[in-house]
Formats: sequence, C-alpha cells, structure tokens
Amino acid sequence: MRKTFKYRIYPSKQQVVQLERTLEVCRILYNSCLVDRRNHYEQTGKGLTRVRQQEILKAEEAGCWFEKVDPRHTSVECSDCGTKVSKTLATRTHRCPGCGHVLDRDHNAALNILSRAGTARIHACGESSDGGTVRRNRSTSHGSLTQEAPSLAAG
Repeated sequence: MRKTFKYRIYPSKQQVVQLERTLEVCRILYNSCLVDRRNHYEQTGKGLTRVRQQEILKAEEAGCWFEKVDPRHTSVECSDCGTKVSKTLATRTHRCPGCGHVLDRDHNAALNILSRAGTARIHACGESSDGGTVRRNRSTSHGSLTQEAPSLAAG
C-alpha cells in the first residue's frame, strides 16, 4: 500500500519570488530542450535522446564542441598515413612501417579520434594555444598533418 501526504506551505514573499524565479528557469530550460529535440528531428529524421542532449548541453556550458565518433581501430590506424598496424595490448608504442611515424599508442588513438570528428582540435575546449588545427590529408595515399601544434611535435 502506498501512502502519500499533502502539506500546505505558506511561503514568505521572498520565498515566493525565489520559487517563481526557479520555476521560470526550469520552464525556459525545458522549452529550450524541446525546441532542440524538434529541430534535431526535423534536420536528421532521428530523435535526440536525453543522454545525448545532456552531453551537448554540458559541452556548451564548458564552451566546448561535442562530436560522437566511432572509436574502433583508432589505436591500430596510423594517425599520419592511415596504414593499419596491428599490435598487441601490451605494445604501448605505435610504430608505422609505412611512414616511420613513432608515437605513444594512446596519443595516436587520440589523434585518430580527433581527426574523425572533423576539425581536430588539440584541446577539448577550443583550438590549440597557437590557433592551429590538425587534419589528416586523406587525398593522398601518404597523408600528413597540415599544421601541427608544438605540443604534438615533441610526442
């Protein structure tokens, strides 16, 4: 059996103002999310899940961009030329036989994920300190980084 209780509250004028302000913010946020969901559906034909919407909202609050990418084979693929280099989980260094690119395995995977996201930025919240962006040139069989931030050159 479920019991419920009702309580009558008698807020002061200051509490009423605060409650109205809080409820107004909640209403604005709710309506904004509804508009986002409707626009996303109209543009893509797919619904926007609450989890995906929260991810986007968190990124916007932090001043960042958010893009979902397929993370499969990111540690196997060379971030410089795109060659697949198989390795065991114990191998921590990526060494490409095709182009000679040597890099930490996780760093290589991170560059691949950034590249798959479109415009690959060095920092999650905005561009690198020198304004550079990293993109893989896939138009040639032996691609390269068009511009590299100083922090990546040491890697």
